[in-house]
Formats: sequence, structure tokens, C-alpha cells
Amino acid sequence: MTATPEAAVPERRSELDLMRAAVVVGLVFFHTLRVFDSGEYYVKHTPASSVVDLVIGLLVPWAMPLLFVISGIGTWYSLRSLGAGRFVVERLRRLLVPLVVGVVVLCPIPAWLQMRWEDPGYHQSYWAFWRSFFRVSYYPEEFPLVVRPAEGSQFETGHLWYVILLLGFTLLLLPLFLWLRGDAGRRATGRLGAWCERRPWGALLPALPIAVLAAAVDAEVNIAAWNRWGYALFFLFGYLLACDPRFTLALQRVRRTALIGAAASLAVMAAVYGMLGSASEDADPLQDMDPGARGFRFVFAVAGWLAVASLIGYLSRGRGGAAEGGGVGARREWRARAQRYANEAVLPFYVLHQPVIVVIGYFVLGWGLPAAVEYLLICVMALAATLLLYDLLVRRTPATRLLFGMKARRR
Repeated sequence: MTATPEAAVPERRSELDLMRAAVVVGLVFFHTLRVFDSGEYYVKHTPASSVVDLVIGLLVPWAMPLLFVISGIGTWYSLRSLGAGRFVVERLRRLLVPLVVGVVVLCPIPAWLQMRWEDPGYHQSYWAFWRSFFRVSYYPEEFPLVVRPAEGSQFETGHLWYVILLLGFTLLLLPLFLWLRGDAGRRATGRLGAWCERRPWGALLPALPIAVLAAAVDAEVNIAAWNRWGYALFFLFGYLLACDPRFTLALQRVRRTALIGAAASLAVMAAVYGMLGSASEDADPLQDMDPGARGFRFVFAVAGWLAVASLIGYLSRGRGGAAEGGGVGARREWRARAQRYANEAVLPFYVLHQPVIVVIGYFVLGWGLPAAVEYLLICVMALAATLLLYDLLVRRTPATRLLFGMKARRR
């Protein structure tokens, strides 16, 4: 069977753009949870909450993987409209520029506040801390996270690891992406799409290579408990999903199965984690290499892909029908404006949100309020402050739009 022609592939997936925006906004709630869990974070509420640990454990298998899958789908559409050369220039402008701005301007703030939070006697000025922040070492073998703090330095890229990985994987996988756009690649994805059309459960099979990789290597706790190459697979499979519409149709048909499988995998994951913790207080299933820890990471990864597959299957259900085009007049125009606003805001909002959370948390935690009230206050204030910073300081001038990776405003 021949490949599906590109003309048959629908325009940019609005429902996935909205999901990407929802995930980025949800990171405010997630990173605020980190203030109350038992892991390391810039400012901490004490005592830590085991309930928060459980909630975070149920979120990390799929939240950032979903963002990488959606980024892979978006990469397919960008390559289709720009071509290889313009695409590379556009990626560097829209990812590298805000990455540099974020590291230089924003990342030192949480690190400095952490020093003050952990040591009340710490009185180094922010300017003195900032000047010492950028003492780094380079490790090319750690691609794409090649920059590390030098001895005695507090340098970090913080939450911007996502931007680093996205840029690095985009450039690394570009030759494969271009091949998939050629005649041979389109024939291959067309045959695979036809196979998934007959056997929709095939759309769940990417869980296996992701899980095998997760079991074989340790997870990296500072990038949301996944190994970086696991994210590369999610990114690649996202791109493949966009190559042929039959992959998405297959996910629609197996969405309930994927949801049940994800829930079951998460339950098994929690049980295995509990057993490993009961066996040894020093057990670390994310990084240990014993069979139990490898099994935990295998199930963790299976849960991640099944949850992502289920979400995409449910989100894309009914595309092109009345649900997508419903509404007339002012309501339709309002919805279109809101969608454009959200699409533009995603990357600047992501770059801004974590320093805002840390600054607000630094002050709110000193008020002596109940933990639940502190959490709600930090979330509400961080959402409002991040949105105001974006709207008033980022999106309104050509210079700030460029610095935060936004397109020039249309007249």
C-alpha cells in the first residue's frame, strides 16, 4: 500500500496545542508540589508530605513525556512548512535564544534563594553570587547536557533542561526526520500506518523500546526521573505519529485499553516501589541496577507511554467534526483568539514559571500558614505573576518577543 499523501494530512493539531498549554500551566501546580515533597528543591516546607510524594509519583511517568510527544508532532508540521534550512534557523532562534536568556537572567535567582533558605547566615549579595554562578565545566560526552558546574559553583540550568534536550534532540534527529519526509520514508510510514489500521494495538508497541531502555539505564532525577534518551524516544514517536493520520486513528480505537493499562501499570509501579522501600531504606529504584529496580523502571516506562497514548487518543477523538468547528460569530472568534494567545505564551510561560514559584514560595513559607493554604497561595500567586510578566513585559515589544523565542507580531 502506498503512503498517505501529505495533502491528506490535516492542518496543525489544535487539540494538542491546547494540551501542551495545559501541561505547561500544570507545571506551576507540579513544581509547587515540589516545595512540599521529600525530595530536594530550592525552598522546602517541613515536614514533607508522603501524600505529595505519591501524587508526584503518579504524575512524573507521563507529564514531561507528553510534552516531548507533542513537541515531536509540532516538529513535523514546522518542517513541512519551513524546509530544512529555515527550520534549523527557526529552532535556534526560538529555543537557543530564550535558553541563553533564561540561564543568564532567571536561573541564578532560585539558586541564590536556595543558599539563603538553607543557611540563614548566608549574606552574599545577589550581584556577587551572579558573577560566580557561571563558573562551569564542559562534558561533550554528556550530550546534550554538556555544561556542568565547576567545583564550588552553584551553576545550573534548572527547569530549562527541557529546552536543552528539545534543541539537542531536534538537531540530532533532523537527518532521520528529513529521511522520513522523503519518498522512502513516506513509503515506510505508509506501510506502518496501514498495519496499524488493521491492528490498532500496534500503536501501543512503542512502550516496549521505551521500557527496555528505562530498565537498562538509570534515571536522571534532575530531569523529572527519566533518562534523557527515553525523552528522545518520546520525541521521535511524536514525530512519527504526525507522519500518517492512521497512527492517531489507531490511538483513538485503543484509548480505553491504553487508559486501563496505564492505571494498572501505575498501581503495579506503586506496589513495587513500596516493596523495594520495605526491603531496604537505601533502595533507589530509579538508579539501582538490581532486578527489582530494573523491573520498577520497566513498568514506570510502560505506564508513561500508555498514559500518553490514551490522552492523545481521547484528545483527537472527533477531529474535524462539529465538536471542533462548533460555535459561531463572537464565540468562535474569542476561542480562536484564546488559542492563539495560549500557543504564543507556552515557551515564555515555561521559561518564567519556576523562578516565580521559588520567589513567591520563599516569602509565603515564612508566614506560618497551614501547608494546604501555603500551596494554594503559591499556585494562585505564581500563576498570576507569571501571566502578568509574560503579558506586560514579554509579548508587547519586538525585542522581548525575540529574547523569549516568540515570532514577530503580525500586523
